[in-house]
Amino acid sequence: MFTEMKHHHLRDYWTAHSDGMGNWQKVLKFFVTLIAVCLAIVIFFDVNTLLTDLLRWIGSDCVWCAVVPS
Repeated sequence: MFTEMKHHHLRDYWTAHSDGMGNWQKVLKFFVTLIAVCLAIVIFFDVNTLLTDLLRWIGSDCVWCAVVPS
């Protein structure tokens, strides 16, 4: 009887633990996908042009800055 109770508690602990591991795997998969998308953007697009356009858009209302594309 004692071993049955011990086995029952281990099963309950493992169920909760395995559910938590599944959530961490989903989070890890999401971050790996996010990093892969960011790297794909950096690799496949002209980063200098994108950064220049971003700085031009940010500094469009700026009096003290001027962005000149090279």
